[in-house]
Amino acid sequence: QIWLPPNFTQASKTPVLICGDGCWAYVTDAVKQHVLSAGMALAVFNRADVAADMPGTPATSPCGALAMWAWAYHRCVDALEQVAGLDAQRFGVAGHSRGGKAALFAGAVDTRVALTCANNSGAGGAGSYRQLGPGAETLEDLLNHFPHWFAPQLQQWRGRAAQLPFDQHHLLALIAPRALLCTQSWDDAWANPQGTWQSHRAA
Repeated sequence: QIWLPPNFTQASKTPVLICGDGCWAYVTDAVKQHVLSAGMALAVFNRADVAADMPGTPATSPCGALAMWAWAYHRCVDALEQVAGLDAQRFGVAGHSRGGKAALFAGAVDTRVALTCANNSGAGGAGSYRQLGPGAETLEDLLNHFPHWFAPQLQQWRGRAAQLPFDQHHLLALIAPRALLCTQSWDDAWANPQGTWQSHRAA
């Protein structure tokens, strides 16, 4: 679904914010109005239509649901590039929590994405696996409760997060030199605000 700003014409160069959180009620009328009043278009899709989000189930694909959700962002970019009046040089992707993880992956591997926005993405997103604040979600938490988000090979690192050959600052760095905006609540300990700050410093 797409909403266009009031001054939109096919001759305009309108930036677009793409959000995959259509399965949640986060894109409220107030959010839509805020985006549109800034002169931007807003596109929203339901990532769960692409890959089901069923906690506790094993991965049903070799890449995991997060990669499939990122792929869906890319297909939205494909479609929006064809719409006259939209500025293909100013596409942004956004998401919250697991949607933020998917948005980060989408922005990291598609250079057509000019702005990547992730909110409270935590473990598997902008949060460090190795640097954990009190009460933060760990790699084991992900593998126990959300194994379907990742490729099955990640299971081999259970209990060995410190030995991972990468951490999430590598993902953030892949977005450079394009724009990255991560927002974080310091009160959301599960999303590891301290480890997210360390990821940004390292990136």
